Amino acid sequence: MIWPLLAGGTALFYALHGGWSTLVSRRIGAVLASWTLFSFAVPILGAYLLLRGIPEVQPAFWPAWAVATIGNMAAWYLFFSALRTGDLSLIYPLLALTPIFVPAVEWALLREAPQAGGFLGIGLVVTGVYLLNFRPGTMSFLAPFRALARDGSAIKALAVSVIWSGTGTLDRFAVLESSSAFYGFMLTAGLSILFLPLALMAAPDESESPPSRSRLARLRLRLAGLGRGALVLHGLLFACMLMLQMEALTLALASYVLSIKRAGAVVAVLVGYFAFREGELGPRIAGTLVTLAGAFVLVLLG
Repeated sequence: MIWPLLAGGTALFYALHGGWSTLVSRRIGAVLASWTLFSFAVPILGAYLLLRGIPEVQPAFWPAWAVATIGNMAAWYLFFSALRTGDLSLIYPLLALTPIFVPAVEWALLREAPQAGGFLGIGLVVTGVYLLNFRPGTMSFLAPFRALARDGSAIKALAVSVIWSGTGTLDRFAVLESSSAFYGFMLTAGLSILFLPLALMAAPDESESPPSRSRLARLRLRLAGLGRGALVLHGLLFACMLMLQMEALTLALASYVLSIKRAGAVVAVLVGYFAFREGELGPRIAGTLVTLAGAFVLVLLG
């Protein structure tokens, strides 16, 4: 079984790009962080597509790609918006709730469902998320959920989780109708194009730069403050994650792959604690161990 290794690599890059994206989004905002993520990943994924070869694309690919691209546009904007104002170590565990919704969507679209071991693993992942948000001394069972309900960035993360539960299954459908390399490139290119008008509008206004400058020139000026190297790394981490994820989706159910991918929240919690001084490490380590147990069960029994 090579797909668990691919999914595990996806989880690692998922966490690393989340940590870097937190820094980027806080410097240039959610819209520009989204556009640069995809735009700097496109050349890497284009080279990967040329290496793997352009496949025969089935007609059903195009509507799946269109819906997935539009859904991902909303999800990624909310993702970066949540990272900009919230804790990385809280946002990423909440995204692990995606597996709750994936099996129902996967069955409706593909008539595929996890085995009993798969459901057990998914349940452990979700339990781990609860523990990651638990606080010692909390008397009410619902207290962690009430705290989340008052956090705007947490609400955005939950919305992303719901959207990705649908687009994750569409990802696998589109991959099977084309190839992992082709879909990864097309999805990223589509998102780059869709975010471009928003990125131009998000550039500094005329009061922040000479009136003679075009919107494109002002956009370049805005990004120059972050540095080309930072933007290249931004796209590279995402491209590595996406290539591994799409390859895994050719071999396993989306619910399995995404459950292991969301286990990258473990690394994100550590990055959040040590790099950004977020959260209480004890409860989140406990949740981390349960999340890892869920991924382990998925590998052995899924």
